[in-house]
Amino acid sequence: MQSPKGARPGTDPLVDVSALKPADAEVLQILADRLRVPLTRQWRRTLRWAGRALLVTRAEAMEAERILRAAEQVGVATEVRPSRRSNRLQRWITAHAAGLGRTAFVAATVGTFVKLFFFRGYNVVIHFLGLLWLFLVSRDMAVFEVVGRTAGIAASLVAGYIAMIFVHSALAWTRLAPALVAAARGDVSGDVASVPFRDILPVPKIQFFDWRRLRLVGVAAATVAALWYAATVVIHRYFRNDLPAALAALPEANRMQLPLPADPWKARDELQDRLRPAPDRRVVRALADVDRLVLGTPSVPRVEWVAGGWRVSVGPGLVGSLPATPSFADGLALLRSRVRQIAGGAHVQESSPSPFDGGTDDDALARLRQAQRSWPRGRPPDAAIVHIAANALALLSFHAIDDMSVGDALPARALAAMALDEETHGRADPALEALLAESMGYRRSARAAAVKLTVEDPIRLYVLREDDALARTAEAGPTWPRVLWLRRLGDLHRSEQAQAFRQEKLAGVPESIALLHQPLWQTEDVGGESIRAALPLVKAALDRERKAEGRQGMLELLSGPFRTRAHEELLLEAFERELNEIDAKGPLLDRDVVGAYYRGALYTGVRQAVHQMAEANGDPRSARDFMASLGRATEPPAQHLALWAQMYLPYASAYEFVQGKPGAEVLAASLQHLDGSRHDLHRIGPNQRVRADLDRDGPLGVLTDGETTG
Repeated sequence: MQSPKGARPGTDPLVDVSALKPADAEVLQILADRLRVPLTRQWRRTLRWAGRALLVTRAEAMEAERILRAAEQVGVATEVRPSRRSNRLQRWITAHAAGLGRTAFVAATVGTFVKLFFFRGYNVVIHFLGLLWLFLVSRDMAVFEVVGRTAGIAASLVAGYIAMIFVHSALAWTRLAPALVAAARGDVSGDVASVPFRDILPVPKIQFFDWRRLRLVGVAAATVAALWYAATVVIHRYFRNDLPAALAALPEANRMQLPLPADPWKARDELQDRLRPAPDRRVVRALADVDRLVLGTPSVPRVEWVAGGWRVSVGPGLVGSLPATPSFADGLALLRSRVRQIAGGAHVQESSPSPFDGGTDDDALARLRQAQRSWPRGRPPDAAIVHIAANALALLSFHAIDDMSVGDALPARALAAMALDEETHGRADPALEALLAESMGYRRSARAAAVKLTVEDPIRLYVLREDDALARTAEAGPTWPRVLWLRRLGDLHRSEQAQAFRQEKLAGVPESIALLHQPLWQTEDVGGESIRAALPLVKAALDRERKAEGRQGMLELLSGPFRTRAHEELLLEAFERELNEIDAKGPLLDRDVVGAYYRGALYTGVRQAVHQMAEANGDPRSARDFMASLGRATEPPAQHLALWAQMYLPYASAYEFVQGKPGAEVLAASLQHLDGSRHDLHRIGPNQRVRADLDRDGPLGVLTDGETTG
């Protein structure tokens, strides 16, 4: 047994006696029983943390002697120090020691929680622990996210616990902690001097783990988790408004990852079915739009592979069939067949349509608004109105630029209107067919239709690439051939000549998507500055169209300037907000068509800028800064744009470093690229690209209608 440090109390009137941490914690209960005092959990924890705890403070000689004898008999080492004169502050600290420990616990827990979850920054410890988990345990991000949040909450509780330990340890070493035995004086309760000591020590109680001790930890963890969840929802939903939408997986993409049947013949059939290119999804969507234009409600077509071809049906009725690799003419014939089914079996009126009237996209949008106002409800539309709508939609589709495949609604609506127009007039319209087939990537079909036009028709000159004749027509002609020649100069990558021609011949035409093909597609500098400068022009064109439609309400007009000044919305955030505020529900020009046209242009410019900065210029960090300057993407398809751009950006987290960049199969399996009105993720066939980008030429020169490039 260790002897107590310091002199025995004989000269000093009052002393403080401290117990040192014993080797066996069970003797503490024996000591408390001999002293006839309860052994509190807080006193025992203080002894365990600080290595010492006060047995008695300001004790007289006789009282201290009895306590020292009891501690010596049970094997607890002690330390005796002269008592200090206490003041009011010291007495207050001793009386509220437990409350001070709890306060330190709460303050440290909340502070650590706020630092980890609301003031995020780089932390080398978190980075290292995250790498260890990803390398040694699991790379499943769903598990990693749950484990990360749980670890953050646990770290907050541990920080609070350590702070509480520090407080109680400091009080024990400064002799300000509560004592186990209160001195037998008038100002305190308890009379140790009158307690007789027994020679036979009591048998220690059998100790089992008390699960009730975990109640405080459980309640604290649940409270912190509830506060964290509530604070996250409130801050992100009502202040930042940046909670991302959930991205659903594609069943067809998941099907590509399933194992093949064990039977080799069944495995071959299954593999062929998975890899078989499906029909152009724009044609399938146009079939639904035919019902929208004629009946007022879109249908839900079904496409099935039957006996070497595609069987297309709507409801219980069969619409028609398509070959294994349908062409533009096959799709148009299917749409005209559907028009005959729902329009009484024959065309409405047989007459010669008016000649094609070209123009800019502003002209096309103005004609669409006019046709929409005249479109009847509940009865077949007039042939003249149908032709104006088909003309305007085909012209708008031609002016569209959509390298990210987010604008399928526009060519689908144009196809439906053209099928209705041709069936209404009882004859084909080669100008519309050439223009729409060219814009959709069916080059051979476009050329076949263009040769039927007159030799001086600007559409024929553009489609057949008769550049000299088109240039002469543009020099002396109206706006339409000039726009076509400007577009052709961009296709030929004659940037300087295109800029000069635009400034000289199209100076009076407002900035619109029709004039922005070359600025959005081709850069004039290695850093992509010219492309980034053209992106606000797309937003300005959208604003001009919204004002022309008159879709802004009075409250929006009054609150718009104040909202912009207060929040200073970034380009992509403001662009998506304005598109989502469009409430047009007409059969021709609705939110889907307007969004397809302007979103395709903006996303194409973003794609080209990111590719130029990250790949051509070799500066992916500038690309990351550029994407951050556009704002947060919280809803599809902007979320898909941000995820696509991430493929070009440098690693920003431990997870990206460990996992690497996700491949095309992983992206397709984890994203819902198509909205609810689209039906099938188009699959990969031999010598063809992913069918989600079906409107582009294949890598080996194969087009969507089986035509080779000329």
